[in-house]
Amino acid sequence: MNKFKFIFCCIIFVHCKSLFSQQFGQDFFKPVQLNAVKTTVWLTDFVVDAQLIQCVSIIDEFGYKVNWDGKSDSCVITVNPNLALSMNGLNIELKNSHQILTVPLKKSNKKLRQFVFKDANHNYSKIQIKGTFNNWNPNSLNLVYNNGLWLGEVYVTEGSHQYVLVLNGSKEIRDPNNKDSVSNGMGSYNSRFIYKEREIELKTAVHSNIDENFIKVVLETNLLSGISKEFYLKHKNKYNIIALLDNRILKASILSKYTKNDLIETSMVEVIIPTKSKLSRSYLRCWVSSIEGVSNDILVPVVGNEILGDIDKYKDRTDPRTMVIYNPMIDRFKDGNKLNNKPLNRPDVNKKLDFQGGDIVGIKQKIESGYFKNLSINTIWISPIIKNPAGPYGQWDNPKTKFSGYHGYWPISSTQTDERFCTKKELEDMIEVAHKNGINVLFDYVAHHIHEEHPLYKQHPDWYSSLYLPDGSKNTERWDEYRLTTWFDDFMPTFNFFKPEVVDAMTDSAVWWFQNYNVDGFRHDATKHIPDIFWRTLTKKLKAKVIIPQNRSLYQIGETYGSPELIGSYLGSGLLDAQFDFNLYDAAVSAFKDTKGGCSNLAQVLNDSKKTYGSHHSMGNITGNQDRPRFISLADGSLKEGENVKQAGWDRNILANVIGYNRLQNLFAFMIAAPGVPVIYYGDEIGMPGANDPDSRRMMRFKDDGDSLTLQELNNKLTVAHLLKFRSESMPLLYGDCKVAAPSENQLIIERNYFGKKVIFLFNTSTSDTEFDLTNFFDDNRKLDGVDLSDNSLYPLKLNIYKTNGNLVTKKLLVKSEDFVILNQN
Repeated sequence: MNKFKFIFCCIIFVHCKSLFSQQFGQDFFKPVQLNAVKTTVWLTDFVVDAQLIQCVSIIDEFGYKVNWDGKSDSCVITVNPNLALSMNGLNIELKNSHQILTVPLKKSNKKLRQFVFKDANHNYSKIQIKGTFNNWNPNSLNLVYNNGLWLGEVYVTEGSHQYVLVLNGSKEIRDPNNKDSVSNGMGSYNSRFIYKEREIELKTAVHSNIDENFIKVVLETNLLSGISKEFYLKHKNKYNIIALLDNRILKASILSKYTKNDLIETSMVEVIIPTKSKLSRSYLRCWVSSIEGVSNDILVPVVGNEILGDIDKYKDRTDPRTMVIYNPMIDRFKDGNKLNNKPLNRPDVNKKLDFQGGDIVGIKQKIESGYFKNLSINTIWISPIIKNPAGPYGQWDNPKTKFSGYHGYWPISSTQTDERFCTKKELEDMIEVAHKNGINVLFDYVAHHIHEEHPLYKQHPDWYSSLYLPDGSKNTERWDEYRLTTWFDDFMPTFNFFKPEVVDAMTDSAVWWFQNYNVDGFRHDATKHIPDIFWRTLTKKLKAKVIIPQNRSLYQIGETYGSPELIGSYLGSGLLDAQFDFNLYDAAVSAFKDTKGGCSNLAQVLNDSKKTYGSHHSMGNITGNQDRPRFISLADGSLKEGENVKQAGWDRNILANVIGYNRLQNLFAFMIAAPGVPVIYYGDEIGMPGANDPDSRRMMRFKDDGDSLTLQELNNKLTVAHLLKFRSESMPLLYGDCKVAAPSENQLIIERNYFGKKVIFLFNTSTSDTEFDLTNFFDDNRKLDGVDLSDNSLYPLKLNIYKTNGNLVTKKLLVKSEDFVILNQN
């Protein structure tokens, strides 16, 4: 076989951790998603003080242009989409040190999608389309009537897109010209289309130490597969590699093997990494791209002078890739201090909506008892501890009742804790105990609104959006049409963050919590209803006042319901680290709650997430949350598809039955198999049942506190503990590449690979035992075993081997009905 070698870049920068952390923060720069032609890139997302910058440039200038005036906080990058490579880098050279930091850049891959609706008799006065591509806002896509046809078009990103047609402003229907549809989870269906580009793969292969100063990492890619040597030599500027150690460009090259016909068969990317003497951690990241598309990203942790192969050698609770988050609602978790119990005890407040006594002391007690450690949980996200009103507000009609502020989301102060939850000293003690036990603590921060009893509402009445729209209607719960101004309720004023003084004051308020408590991050409420100027200002202040001067790691995760594009628009080095992946959760619920199928859609949504957020993102993979019905009650049939799941919790007592536990465990297994951070809503570990809130917010039960737990609940908790422990010790699950396939509507395969070590999950959601074809996942040179979760031991598999007339061998494994199997290959 002939070989040839070409080098894309050959600059090596010695990593300087101390200078990096002092001036730029802890983590590596997130890729910037560029617009189709022109994009403003905020340099202060990467270097807090733009005065430290000497100049900026593009790694590969062909098809790219950058303009910076030498003093502004931002630059403008212009792209010629027909010439530009899909992946590039923005070099930032610093004054004095002349260090060069590189920000990854991703070219837009949007394509035009056209819609046509026949209406020969002009029966409709208005037709609109709302979907994931316009954040479900029908006003952003109005079709135009022309000669019997309604016409419209919109640019869409790669991936799957759901939508409906809106007729005459009210009636919603599926697109009659599109037969593809998926359940919307609410008893009806949305139309769907999928836009795909060529799949460019990159995966880890081998690594070795060249000498005491350098490590060689080899990756495998199909970037050049099927291309002739002659074609490549003429067009080699159409392909590239971006390889970074943290934020510094590395030497990288590619070796290709040819067939007899001079076609490229396989390609191996070689990256050379300079080693460090100190035991500190860095990350290798790599992409390969062409003009047409970009590969998945590779993430490899490097510790000292070696590639990390065993997570036990370097554990860091602040690394988002290793986090498992648990979300207790404080009032409903554990009552540790009965002296602070102050329920309203009013006849107009139903007991379900009153304070029930849970507090921070109770959470501390559970940390000390080892409850979280026994579940391999290393991060606790607590509901808001901010002071809430003493009395009730709002109204529910059936039954008639008002609400207390037990949930914590009605702030009447910006700095005071609610005495029903904790004192300042109790909160400090809990954080200290958590850290001693290797557990992070995330605060739930409410930036979007305050309660009308908050002093700021009277002090600054002009700081809020109007409760009424120009047409006289109320701007409440207008989640998509007026997402940046809508109020959640009449007594919850929404901040107008288009006013600089409001942004400045409220970001100072958020930073105050980090300056006064040794907290590890924020969960941000209602993220999509706040413009990005708030998040950019907040993150810049956190870097300048906390992260850099204190050399401290912080993790920020947001809450946004919407398309991957909208969710992703809030992510970046100057914005948030992650958001909850509600789209993935919805697809997982649909696939695992019954035996009707949905695995192909789940696989597609998982691939969409990888494309949008990266293959090694730190998005939150939830098992449920406070605003949803419990998964187990959907899975065991206690809640019916299409019914009012909020009212159901008032109308009847929702219990759990046996079939739901198995399906819940399938969901847990999926959430640890997929890239991202598992996020467990309190009670899901025991399969707590419930309709939507407030029924999904029942008081937590603990066996060691004398509460009664069924055998199924105890077994569920044990399975969850085994799954999370397995994840915490698995390099493929923490840092591995991800490959997903759905052989049928009831079969899902997820493969995670880290330098040849593989973990493979097989999910069977059907009513019968089903064979899985492992031929494409099986390496004959490596042994494939099953994983026994009870002790993480391996057991031999009973594979069914089939031969066809052409001597083609297929290897299959039988998986039981509604079950999952974990395979291991070393």
